[in-house]
Amino acid sequence: MNLKHRLPLIAVTVTSLLCIAISIFSLKSGQFIIFQNLFYVPIIISCYYYTKQGFAVSVALSCSYFILIIAFTSDPMIIRGAVIRVVLFILSAAVITVLSITRKRAEETLKKEREKFRTVADFTYNWEYWADPQQNILYVSPSCERISGYRPEDFMKEPGLIQRVVHPDDRDIFKGHAAHYHEFRIDSVGEVDFRIVNRNGGERWIAHLCQPVYSSDGQFLGRRASNLDITEKRRAEEALRESEESNRLLLMEVNEWGKNLEDKVSERTREIKQMQTQLIRSEKLVSLGRLIAGISHEINNPLTGILMFANLTSNSPKLDPLLKNDLAVIINEANRCAKIVNGLLDFSRESIPQKKPASLNILMEATLVLIGQQSIFQNIHFVRDYQPDLPLIPVDENQIEQVFINMLLNAGQSMPSGGSIRIETYTENAEFNCVNITDTGTGIPEENLGKIFDPFFSTKNDKGTGLGLSMSYGIIERHDGKIEVQSNVREGTTFTIKLPLFPQGGDTRTAGNPSK
Repeated sequence: MNLKHRLPLIAVTVTSLLCIAISIFSLKSGQFIIFQNLFYVPIIISCYYYTKQGFAVSVALSCSYFILIIAFTSDPMIIRGAVIRVVLFILSAAVITVLSITRKRAEETLKKEREKFRTVADFTYNWEYWADPQQNILYVSPSCERISGYRPEDFMKEPGLIQRVVHPDDRDIFKGHAAHYHEFRIDSVGEVDFRIVNRNGGERWIAHLCQPVYSSDGQFLGRRASNLDITEKRRAEEALRESEESNRLLLMEVNEWGKNLEDKVSERTREIKQMQTQLIRSEKLVSLGRLIAGISHEINNPLTGILMFANLTSNSPKLDPLLKNDLAVIINEANRCAKIVNGLLDFSRESIPQKKPASLNILMEATLVLIGQQSIFQNIHFVRDYQPDLPLIPVDENQIEQVFINMLLNAGQSMPSGGSIRIETYTENAEFNCVNITDTGTGIPEENLGKIFDPFFSTKNDKGTGLGLSMSYGIIERHDGKIEVQSNVREGTTFTIKLPLFPQGGDTRTAGNPSK
């Protein structure tokens, strides 16, 4: 038994002995009244702390009091008063004992309820805690260690720890919520989600619920809070959102693919037709070149004779002056035929390109210097848009210049009233060097776009042979390149020439911008 439990027993013993000693002293002095109320002190102490045992002690003290009275006096009045006093002692002891028993039972019941409530709180899955109006922590459930890594006593010793574990980015949310929790109605629950940083530095999501606590008379006593770890729920929700977003994007892609399927099929069909057209054109050019070569040689021999004898006759003094003009017409037309034959021979030769690294920017500038002063370009403005660091590529410079000449002449001839030609160079997908030649001329009708590279096809009536674009197509094809054309009537035409770059590991030097 510790000192706390011994103190009431010591007090009862001491006060009882004092009462008896003072009573004996008073009775010997003839004082029968002064000491009587002293007996209430040990009676009250013993009954309050020891209930039934204390009641027995009180009865013994009452009897001791009566024995002392009759031992010192035989006065009937005094004895009768002593009897009444003994009855009052016993009744007082009985009342105090009943009240003490009731109190102890109430305390025991309260203690059991408290233990029961604490047991429930201690074994709850959530992290529970109670705080007073000053936000001092009164109780923390053991579940806090599972969620935060801190023990209940850590929160009890450091009241500010409850705020410090909140994630720095969410502290304003938590503080704003805590500052107003006492404003909630007694039947309402404040809710807020935030993150905490546990003892190991990991992040956990918390669903925080708190409710104000009021006494029966409406006094604010503090709050009780419950923290539920919803980290896995949050992760699942995030995964679900990502899945929904992925599914939404997939559905959009499927819908878009479905909507564009017909367009894609049409585009692919057009590409296949274009490839077929190119293949047919290539085969046609090869066959036609062989045929033209034979025919040109056969025509060239008699044509040479005609020109030679026509010139000799024209210079003869015996020529009738009336025939001189007619002979000049023959010579001019024969020269024109010879020029056509030479063009056919050039077309049929298909000479292998003598490739060496060259700059398309420099080749284009050289071409412009060569033909830029011709009359058809007098009212035409050239716009240059060269890529400064355009890589050098392996080409036959003479053949590529011939292609540029043909393209620029066609562009100039499509703008008899003047206009502009835009020349752009660039690299495409690290695979091709490209040249765009765009004019603002009359354009090419759609029905002619598939024919412009065919030999002898021309829209210039009697002003062209129809071999320029065919020769250009053959030259670019022998360079493993491509020629593409886009045109709108009365808006203009764009020819795109694509020539392959050096193989991997080849020369990677770049060309400057000659226009600068």
